[in-house]
This record gives sequence, C-alpha cells and structure tokens, in this order.
Amino acid sequence: PGLLLFPISGTVADRFSKKKILVKSDAINAGLMFVLALLFIFFPEQKGLQAFCILGAVTIVAIVGEFFGPAASSMIGLIVPKEEVRKAFATRSNLNETSKFIGQGIAGPLFMWLGMIPLILLNGLSFLLSGYSESTIEVEEQTKSTSGKSAKEAWKEWAKDAKEGMSFTFTHRGLVFFVLAAMFTNFFLSISVTVLPHFVADQLSLNTSWFGYAMGALGIG
Repeated sequence: PGLLLFPISGTVADRFSKKKILVKSDAINAGLMFVLALLFIFFPEQKGLQAFCILGAVTIVAIVGEFFGPAASSMIGLIVPKEEVRKAFATRSNLNETSKFIGQGIAGPLFMWLGMIPLILLNGLSFLLSGYSESTIEVEEQTKSTSGKSAKEAWKEWAKDAKEGMSFTFTHRGLVFFVLAAMFTNFFLSISVTVLPHFVADQLSLNTSWFGYAMGALGIG
C-alpha cells in the first residue's frame, strides 16, 4: 500500500484536519481488532475465514498507517516550537524503534502465555487509548479548504498537489536515492519477515516465543 499511496497521503494531511485523521485512523484500527477478536471467539473452527480476515485486516491497517504517518509528522511541526522540530523528530524515531524492539520481543512470550484473542483485544485497546490521547490535543490547524468547489475542481487541486510533491521528490537526487533505498530495504525486509516464521519453526524447531525474539533482534538492526 505504501508504494501506491505515498503520492497522495501527504496531500490528504494538507487538506484535512490532521487531528481528525489521527483519531479516525486509530478508531478504524481499534474496530478491526475487536472484529477480529469476535471472529476468533464465534468462529473458532473457520480457519480459512480467519486467515482471510487477518490478511484483510493487515492490509487495511497498512493503508490506514500510510495516512496516519504524514498526519502525525505534520502535527509535530504544529505542536513543537520551530527550533525544537529536529529534536522532536529524532525523539519520535527513537521511540518508534524502541517500541518495535520491545513489542516484537515480548509478542511471542505473550502469545504463548495469553493466547491470540486477549492479545488482539489488548491491541484494540491500545488503539483506543491512542485515539483518545490524540483527541485531547489542542492545536490550530491550517488546511487547504475545498468548500464551495465542485468535486472536479477539488480533485484537480488534489492531483496538482500530489504531482507537485512527486516532482519535488524526483528533481532532488538525494531524495530519489533515499526513496529507492527505503523501497529496496522494505522489500527485502518483508521477504525476511515472511520467511522467518518458517525458519524458526521448521529449521530450528523452536516455539513462537523465539520468533518474537528474532523480530526483536531485527528491531535492533
């Protein structure tokens, strides 16, 4: 989803309330988690249906995340004083990597201890708490309004903004190299993450906890 949506996700953050995007994104993710939990509770034997819904939920969460990320980054610039923006972005990056490391490291043991359904419910609760915390943010936002314009005019402006963003990216060699490097890194990392469960279970004959440890190790780098 990221490859397809990155040209427009930033434009969405410019044209709509960033706070609302954050809150609604977390609300969507929370709803998905609770629906998944209900699916596992009421249809425990429908493995095919469960697998299909999990894949669908993962896809939707990834799509929502593509809009959440630019909105969250833009909010930092609105909340933090201009001279502190770089430090704030660095802190956010460090916290993201730390949370990935801890979360992936304890996911396996928690799965073995609690089971699938409580973990999904906890995940949904975390999204609810995140959305509530974002709803308390008080900040003045400036968005590009499309009120009073026809759908065709609004779409043309949207497409123009997206085109300008892509043109800016591809006319700066450093940004092009950065985007390509990120794409290749994510591509090969996705392959590694896909193969890793089979390697842990089939080749090493280890339980789910060790998959969590391996994911935690990936978080370290």
